[in-house]
This record gives sequence, C-alpha cells and structure tokens, in this order.
Amino acid sequence: MGTRVGALESKNYESKNVCEIIEPVTRSELMSTLNSILAPLYINNDFCCTVERRIRLSLEWGLNRASNPYSSLKCFPTYVTSLPSGRENCECLAIDLGGTNLRCIKVKLQPGCEPTLLERKSTVPKHIQLGTGSQLFQFVAGEMKQFLIENKLEERNLPLGFTFSFPCRQTGLNSATLNHWTKGFRCCGVEGKDVCQLLSRALRKMDLKVSVVAVLNDTTGALMSCAYRDDKTKIGLILGTGTNACYLERRENIGTVDNMEEDNMIINTEWGAFGENGELDFLRTTWDEELDRNTANPGNQILEKMVGGMYLGELVRIILLDLRMRSVVLCGREDIENVLLEPGSLTTLHICEVESDPVGVFDRCTRVWGMLGVENPSMEDCFMLRCVCEAVSRRCCLLLSAGIAALLHKMEEKEVTVAVDGSLFRYHPHFGRKIEHRVQQLMGADYKFKILMSQDGSGKGAGIIAAALQAQAVLKGKPETSTAAESSSN
Repeated sequence: MGTRVGALESKNYESKNVCEIIEPVTRSELMSTLNSILAPLYINNDFCCTVERRIRLSLEWGLNRASNPYSSLKCFPTYVTSLPSGRENCECLAIDLGGTNLRCIKVKLQPGCEPTLLERKSTVPKHIQLGTGSQLFQFVAGEMKQFLIENKLEERNLPLGFTFSFPCRQTGLNSATLNHWTKGFRCCGVEGKDVCQLLSRALRKMDLKVSVVAVLNDTTGALMSCAYRDDKTKIGLILGTGTNACYLERRENIGTVDNMEEDNMIINTEWGAFGENGELDFLRTTWDEELDRNTANPGNQILEKMVGGMYLGELVRIILLDLRMRSVVLCGREDIENVLLEPGSLTTLHICEVESDPVGVFDRCTRVWGMLGVENPSMEDCFMLRCVCEAVSRRCCLLLSAGIAALLHKMEEKEVTVAVDGSLFRYHPHFGRKIEHRVQQLMGADYKFKILMSQDGSGKGAGIIAAALQAQAVLKGKPETSTAAESSSN
C-alpha cells in the first residue's frame, strides 16, 4: 500500500489507547507555520465572486467598440456563426499548425457516427521556423501534397479548415492576420499578413485542388469538436501549457462586427490576458510577481501565469524555495544539493504526480522528492509538498471556475456543455471534479452544465467547420470550395 500516515511498523498491543499510537502529523508547529505562509493563495467566496464579476464586465467591454481598448479581454470575432448539426455527410481536409508539430488530416463525417481521421504528422524543422514565411507555407503545402498523394486524394476538390494557433485578428471566416509569432517561430514576412492567403497561394503553387474555407484556433476547434457530439456545447476551454476560452454570443451583444446578419457568433475571448489591467492584483502574491518578472513577457498574460501548465510547476518551485529559506521545509537537510535553485526543475507533471497519491500515502510524492535530489524525505516534508501543490492547484481551479461562471452568466442559458481540451485538464487527477463542483456553487441550482473532454479538437474542429460550410453552400446551391477559392485568389 505504500507509506501511509499513522501506519504501524509493527503491531503494538502494549498501549491500550490508539491515540498514543497514531498522532496527526499536521499539528506540528512547522505545519501551522506552513498554513499561515500559504494563506495568500486562499480564495474565499467574496474574492471568487469578485473575479467572476470582473471577467463578466470585461467581456461586455471587449464586445463594445468604444470600450474595447480599455478591456483586457479583446473578444475577437471568429466569424464562425453556426454549430454543426451532426447530420454532415462529407469528407474534408484540415491542417493543424499549432507549434513545432504539423498535421495534415482528412476528416470523414457521417450522420450518427463519430468523425474518423486519417492523418500525416511531421515536425517543422528549426530552420523553417526561423526562415521566411514563404518557406514555411511551402513546407506546409508540400506536406499536404504528399499526404494527398499517399491517400490518392490529389484529384479531389475538398474544402480545408486551417487550425493556426498563433495570435491573429480575424476579419472573416477565411481571413486572419498574424499579430505576432509565439512558440519559438520567427518567420519573416508573415506578421501583419493574412495567413489564409499565404497558405492558399502555397497550395496553388503545388497545383493542389484544395480551398481554404476557414481559419480557427484550437479553442474554437475544441468547441466545434464537442458540439458535433452534443448540441448544447456553447463554450470551448483550453487548459494546457496556456489557457483560453471561446463562447457563442448573440448578435445584439457584438458591437465590433459591422453588418452581421447571423444570429450568433463564436467569440474568442483570449482570456489568458485577463489581469493585465490590474484586475487580479488583489490575488497576486509575491511568488506570482517573482514568476512574472522571470518570464519573457512580464506584465502580460497574467491569468495564464496563474493557471497555465507552463507556469504552475515553476510557481510551486518558487514557493518551496521560499519555504526552504525560512527553514520550514527540508529542515536539517543541509546534506542535499538544493535542486530547487534551478528554474524549471519542478514541472506541472510533478504536481499531477504528487496529487495522484491517495490522501495520506506518499509513494509518488517520495519519488518526486527523489527527482529533486531529496532522498528519504520525512513524512512532514511529504505533507508540505502536497500542501503546496494542492494550494496552487486549488487556486487555479477557482480562477477557472470564476471564468466559466462569468461566461455562463453572460450567455444567460440554463443548460450548457463546456468543451475542454488541453494536457493540464486531461492529466491532473482532480481538476475536472473540482471545477464542476465550484462552477455549480457559483451558478446555483437553477443552472445545469457539464464538462465534455474534446478529442483532438484542433484536427476534428477544423474539419467540422469546413464540412458545415460545405453543407451550407450546398443548400444555397453554390459549392463552398469555389467561393473560398475566389476569395483567396483576390
């Protein structure tokens, strides 16, 4: 079973009182000190409601043309105005470029069936990531051509959805201007340009009969992927290395799009930036400030740095180092090398591992201490590591719950499914249950919601959007592929 608090090394019948045999570890003076030090990470109901209301007001400001410059939530329109019906019956293509990995995908949709995917994976070489935009999109088009040839699809005229998970401002469903590169890419000649046009031009140079009908990010893809299975899906959430959310908004509330005819549109909130105007300062700790100072973009993406998988492990490391300096954790262990001094030595995967132990059992926790150079940690040190991990995770869940509640209140719908994708949500042992419980508390008994894990939203979602557009075009009597081809050649 592993090491458990109060476990007896041998049967002891000399004492007639179990209280003399089993003592709580957490009643020590050091544990009381630890709880006091970690208190700034605690978010009470008032603070949680304050965050929810501030996010909701920031959404309203972001959707208004006059107040948008003052909102940390920019609420970019995606121009995706309808959700899949589940009756789509076609084949379409998708390209997923979200970082160093590139995927070329064929998505087959049939009514009443799960989408089936056929794909080709490749890695974008470093010299391409740092080269020219022309080189990048020629590489992407070349990979797509090879994929089509391998699957005998090169003669078919298929619609294509393009998942491009870099910061863009969209001006149409198949028009998106790159704001700036992230994730190590620095291709020249792309920032400020329409990535759909660049991709379409590269595909034409390869003599491919493929039309880019939509560009989207991974958040929209997650929403569309789950909406194909559950028609109540109205919110998409990404929780991986970073975080973002999108949701379905009514036309009358969108003041940043002119001459909108459709009833609804998916809005990309880019909520990782929430807090850049000081909205979360009352919750930020000295540990958060230290983490922020050591990032490449201090002062930006404040919410993301409090909940994103890229940062949680580092935040725990900073806290543990502070506790070591205060002689609260690893007391009397001067014999060990302080691995905690090395940035990045503790990751979010370590947090997931620590919190996967049953309460009171420290098998995984002991292994994590070992990875940090601490052999044979005391029971108290294991308790402390778990306490720090849980405090950081709990705050993360409460902040995300406040954000989801803000979207639900903004939509004013009584029953909504939230599509979620991302490694942190997928692999943390308790995030799903904690967030569901807290959102339900914030919303009250009159609201119903559930969380649905998205399966490959960036691939399926792009294909589903292309299929939905194709179905709409057929109903209107004009093939979508020709419409997109005309617009991309202008």
